[in-house]
Amino acid sequence: MQRINHRQYLDQLIDTENILFADGVIGQIYFPNETDATLQNKIMETMEKLKCDNNEYYRIYDKRRLPERYHFSRSNRIGDIILDGQLGTIFYENHAADYNKTHDHGYDFLEEPMRTIFYAYGPNIARGLVLQPFQNIELFNLMIALLNVDSNLSSPPNNGTEGRLNNVLVGISINKPHRLQPLKECKSDNSESDKSCLFGLSLLISGNDELCYLSNCSSTLQSASIRRSDSTFPIALIERINSDFFPAQSQQENESAHLIRTSLSVKGTNDLQVDLHRDFVKGHFTDLEKVTSDYVKLYSEVVVISGPIYADSSRTASELRLQRNTTPSHIFRVIFRCKDSFWLTDEFQCENIKSLDALAFILPNVPGEYNCLDSLPYLTANTARLRDIELLTGLEFLPTSWIPEAELYDDEFSINSRTMMPEELWLEKELKR
Repeated sequence: MQRINHRQYLDQLIDTENILFADGVIGQIYFPNETDATLQNKIMETMEKLKCDNNEYYRIYDKRRLPERYHFSRSNRIGDIILDGQLGTIFYENHAADYNKTHDHGYDFLEEPMRTIFYAYGPNIARGLVLQPFQNIELFNLMIALLNVDSNLSSPPNNGTEGRLNNVLVGISINKPHRLQPLKECKSDNSESDKSCLFGLSLLISGNDELCYLSNCSSTLQSASIRRSDSTFPIALIERINSDFFPAQSQQENESAHLIRTSLSVKGTNDLQVDLHRDFVKGHFTDLEKVTSDYVKLYSEVVVISGPIYADSSRTASELRLQRNTTPSHIFRVIFRCKDSFWLTDEFQCENIKSLDALAFILPNVPGEYNCLDSLPYLTANTARLRDIELLTGLEFLPTSWIPEAELYDDEFSINSRTMMPEELWLEKELKR
């Protein structure tokens, strides 16, 4: 529980007539009288009034701008505007609604006071095991296994990742987590793209049978685009970047009043271009490019995977993966490093396999910045699990090997890496210099 030390009353910020408000550490504003035709204008009009008001105490989002790691936007029960209280802040519509609550929970789960400790003991619990941090959504599958509801069936659909806590269990049958096989190489008539400069790439990222990768190898490039086998439209771009890399401006063309055709390549190549909002390109996308460049300097070499996301609160995940156009709702980027190790010369693999480490971001492609956050707090707020990207794209990181004997990443390492939520940016003190 967190002590409440700041009380925020909505009627002191905006006119609350014709508004429904849900109080708490997460304040939610609803506009019940607006129609589909007028709702978006009302949301933006209200957000302008709250814009950059006081991000010390709260941040303001609509559903398009909420960090994806919250998993809090795809329901009509969620407010049209969300006031995300910072530690110690609570919201009420007015003084009369304040019932003098002194402590509460429900803040950003990255905040240390929101964390808890997990203990387990019993005949089917491993002795002396210390777990890496995990989210409480993983407990459901653990309980299903302990209760032995039906050992022949997978767990009912839930938000956990099957197999995440398998190493806790002993003496009972468990379901081996399902992992995809490595990505196949696309058929190509271009002999240059057939050069093998990407050995091990398919053990870093994969996808369903419809996906393949196309290499782009030269003296200056080690990259590959992932695409559907029946399409030339890339859905992700993989790049190996070393300290010889010189930051290039993302190539921009066909500029309109609001959108700019922008390359998602760290090197500024034309392999994957999408339409991004001008404010985003000039603002936080540029911040992401700079942080990526800084990590190249700090670690000498990284592998970067970037791509578009097409998310819509009215669509299911399976529907999202089928949608393809040039204006994504979000973009993602994953930066891989070899922590306390180094990349092998001709392979997408760390010398110490278990030193592979990932930092992932999902950034909304939207105009305007309503919290006036500096670059590092903004990027920290929009970090994500690899699993979050998987759910939105159909890709899968750290897949299994074609041959079990040649398995590079075992089940435990793969699933832990994919579900790990970054608690902070790498070397944040160095980035601030």
